[in-house]
Amino acid sequence: MMKLNVINFHMGYKMRIYLVLFLMFTTLQSCIGRSENSMHQFEYLVNSVTRNSAKKIEKEMPILEFSGMGGSMKDDVINFETIVFTVKKIINKEEGIKAISRAIEIYLKEIYSDKRMENYLKEHPFTYKNLNIKLFVHDEEDNKAYHPSIGFFRLRDGMIS
Repeated sequence: MMKLNVINFHMGYKMRIYLVLFLMFTTLQSCIGRSENSMHQFEYLVNSVTRNSAKKIEKEMPILEFSGMGGSMKDDVINFETIVFTVKKIINKEEGIKAISRAIEIYLKEIYSDKRMENYLKEHPFTYKNLNIKLFVHDEEDNKAYHPSIGFFRLRDGMIS
């Protein structure tokens, strides 16, 4: 009985070594493959530009808090980009339009500040019509805004609603 336990221990030990070697090999292979994968680099670039835009927007408009991002891409080409914010206080229609307008300016400036992005833009020029910006309005206690307040602003297809 004792001999069997020793054999199982050694088999488990060998299996652990094989498992560690396998994981190291697949991790190394994955890292090498990613450096050659243009889609991964493309997504990283787009995400980086969007996050930098969000940081600049938050810095200029502290009532906005970055909530998410997305977009539509096909064949390494950006059809449109989406950025989402939570507004941390109740705002009126004019303030919502002003916030979206300023976010558009910052986002487009950031997109065009990185020359690598030009290769991935579906349309030239890439304009506000290629952006989706969403603002979910909350009050100071982080409750969703309801009527009579405006709870949601968005830019879509070049229209603010």
